[in-house]
Amino acid sequence: MDYGLIQVPIAGLSPEEEPSSGQFAELKEYAKKIISIIFVLKRMLMIQKLWPTKLG
Repeated sequence: MDYGLIQVPIAGLSPEEEPSSGQFAELKEYAKKIISIIFVLKRMLMIQKLWPTKLG
């Protein structure tokens, strides 16, 4: 079943790799368009609304 969810990675395959300033800028612009984030934490599904003003 396709729920239309999109996963956007922040860095590369290595956990030690950090995103560049350009990648951060792209992520910030992408995040401004997002209205909600769904994430799983300790087997609980949590939904948090994001307000564009909080993203600067």
